[in-house]
Amino acid sequence: MLYYILELRSLVQQHDGVIKRYYSQYVTGYDALILTDIVQSIENLGEKESILLSDFCADLLHISQDSTDLRSLRLDWFRFQAYVSMSRSSFSLNSDRRLAVTMNTTVFHLKMIDLIDEMLRETSDLSIYCFYTQQLETQLHQCLQLPSQSRYTVSFAHICSNFRSALHDLCPEEKAHIIDRSLKLCNLVLDELAKETASVTARLCEYEVRLTEQLSPNNCAKLIEEHDKQKSNKNSNTARSLVMPGEESFRCSRDALTLADKLQTALHELCSAVTSSKQVVVSDHVFAPREYLAQQLESQLTQSIQALISSSEHPMRPCQLLASINAHMIVLQNLDTIVLDHEAEIIFISVTIHAHFSVTLDVTRLFNNVLLQQTQYQDYHGNDTLTSIYTKW
Repeated sequence: MLYYILELRSLVQQHDGVIKRYYSQYVTGYDALILTDIVQSIENLGEKESILLSDFCADLLHISQDSTDLRSLRLDWFRFQAYVSMSRSSFSLNSDRRLAVTMNTTVFHLKMIDLIDEMLRETSDLSIYCFYTQQLETQLHQCLQLPSQSRYTVSFAHICSNFRSALHDLCPEEKAHIIDRSLKLCNLVLDELAKETASVTARLCEYEVRLTEQLSPNNCAKLIEEHDKQKSNKNSNTARSLVMPGEESFRCSRDALTLADKLQTALHELCSAVTSSKQVVVSDHVFAPREYLAQQLESQLTQSIQALISSSEHPMRPCQLLASINAHMIVLQNLDTIVLDHEAEIIFISVTIHAHFSVTLDVTRLFNNVLLQQTQYQDYHGNDTLTSIYTKW
């Protein structure tokens, strides 16, 4: 719900010129004519009220989409209500419901010409979250845990841009505090989204490494040894203990989801959240969700390499280490493909509604930043690299 509220709000802001042109033509082509007929049909209207409504109808005929201030017309409607509410007035609004409904509708149409921003604040302002930050964080984590909702988590970052609506000229001392809170919350939301995406990616990398290990010479030797034992003991009904490579692809029904299927689904939804916005603007500060993800993936790949190196007392054989790193790279390249698929969908939508879309995730830069550090004696965290560990060994 929050995601679509913000999306509709963004569409109204993008196409405010179309909305102004529509309502200006609607007011001059319909509201002015129907109000003129209603006013002319009223018999017991006083002279002052009659002149006020006649001038109101005449002014409606000269409205254009470039009109910047229509408060005087709305004020005329308030004056009319004040005049007819007096006891000495010969006219009562209760006796002519059609006039009241039409005038209120016309006033709304006038607001859609010169007060679109105020109408958006009245109907879709989410600055209330400025005072309920714990509620925002709770809902954020709930969305991240549900794959069906995780694609909408970026809306919490956009909510922070609404916090400026909570400012008031009579409370200038709150400005710095509210702006600082909006920036911190936006940073928190994007950081949590990137961490969750990197966490799912890490689990997929571990799964891919296990599949790679099934094709290693060590595992092949174990399979041959077990096969020879089964041939020598033909009469024994011993169950096979090792899993053959490729058995994870066998399934009786496509409805039965494996761990890899669930992780891929979660990754698709999280990537959709990251790619849905090229940037998030909060209090004149620009946040790039893609950069948050790139930093987390870079940190995750570095930690994975460190875990591979320190998995045993002695360094892993170079060929095995290379196979494991290649497994990580396959997952990250697949992540880039997922991002491209989501961008293709966004580009298709942008043809019709001119939506903004973001650039491709630079996986090549990520590989260069991480792997080139492993050629040095220490990485940027000060930890030992592949080069230093193999050199010491």
